[in-house]
Amino acid sequence: MSVLVVAEQNETGIQPATRHTIAAACELNTDIHLLLAGKGDVESASRIEGVVKVLVASDEQYNHALAENLAPLVVKLACDYSHILAPATVSYTHLTLPTSDLV
Repeated sequence: MSVLVVAEQNETGIQPATRHTIAAACELNTDIHLLLAGKGDVESASRIEGVVKVLVASDEQYNHALAENLAPLVVKLACDYSHILAPATVSYTHLTLPTSDLV
C-alpha cells in the first residue's frame, strides 16, 4: 500500500517540514501520495522527489488546516494507505492523526 503525507503549506508554498516528512516516508520503500488541503501549488508539489501522486482538497474549509476540518478528510482517505504521516511542527500539533477511528 501507499503512504499518505499531509502537506503543511502556507502562502509561500510547501513548508520544509513537509519535505522532511516525505524524506522519512521514502524510507518505507513505497509510493508516496501528498495531500494538499486548501490552496496549494500542485505543480511544485508533484516535482518533489518521491511523490508519485498529489491529492488536492481545494475546499475553502481546508485553507487554515484546522484539525476539525482536516481530520475527517484524512480518516476518509486512510483506508487506502498503510501509513499516514504529517510534519511534526507547531502548526500541526493540533492534528492528532485519528488512528483510533480507523479500526
